[in-house]
Amino acid sequence: MTPRPDPTFGLAYWWWGLEIAQRLRERLGLKRHETWQHIQDNLVRPHQREGSYTTIATEPYLRRDDHPALLCALGVVPATPLIDPAVMESTLLDVRDNWQWDTAWGWDFPVMAMTATRLGRPDLAIDALLMDTPKNTYLPTGHSPWIGSLLPLYLPANGGLLAAVSLMAAGWDGDDSDCPGFPTMARGWSGRRVSPRGRDARSAPPPMGPHNISDLRFFSFRITPTGVGSRPPTGPVRRAVSDHPHGRGEQGGERGRAQVAGGSPPRAWGAATPARPPRQRRRITPTGVGSSAAPARA
Repeated sequence: MTPRPDPTFGLAYWWWGLEIAQRLRERLGLKRHETWQHIQDNLVRPHQREGSYTTIATEPYLRRDDHPALLCALGVVPATPLIDPAVMESTLLDVRDNWQWDTAWGWDFPVMAMTATRLGRPDLAIDALLMDTPKNTYLPTGHSPWIGSLLPLYLPANGGLLAAVSLMAAGWDGDDSDCPGFPTMARGWSGRRVSPRGRDARSAPPPMGPHNISDLRFFSFRITPTGVGSRPPTGPVRRAVSDHPHGRGEQGGERGRAQVAGGSPPRAWGAATPARPPRQRRRITPTGVGSSAAPARA
């Protein structure tokens, strides 16, 4: 019999894909599919060598000059019965210490971060995203350049980074920890969970001082200042004093205070729009918003 490669990532992905299909059946009021369940229950466990997973179950088992895709089996893919977290942690440490990182690609570093996050190792997650290597580089534009002008931007690196940070900040179904991918205050970081309804919303964090990652997790109300004022409210309004006013004057209300929640950088001051603006020519370019009714002419 020809030995099967049985890739570590592929096995975990097959189990999880079938599990998604089974759950969709259950949501439809159907029973779990017996054949699919048989396959799930009988998938072979990934191959191990010296206490760590290998990429495949046949020779050469593992190449260190390619994607460390075996880490995706617990990271990109959620926990499954096929993967032992202790063995995967050993695998993660082996990859970190012995991989040929000059041959890696931009999404390999977020993959490491996602695996570390699901293993409860936020310290390794941060180290992976900040690894100092030419293949983990981003320009001020946000692009990850590769091979000079032949590949000036490599979008899988950007997508991987966004996916990793999302997992690190928001967690996953069944996990109740706060920002599981970021070190806690015990490790020298400070964090504050921000309510999704903005009960603790505030302006951007200062550029210096300890890390305060969870400030960026949720925002509510308006945080970016507008360039215009607002009309007085027609009914009762809960007043909330902002850090700074609108970019232009307010029509009614207290002068110098914006009736919005949340802070924003200071903007230019200006007068409110006159009650009767001067006659204007007919618009050629349409605007994206409506306008108040024009005053009746005498």
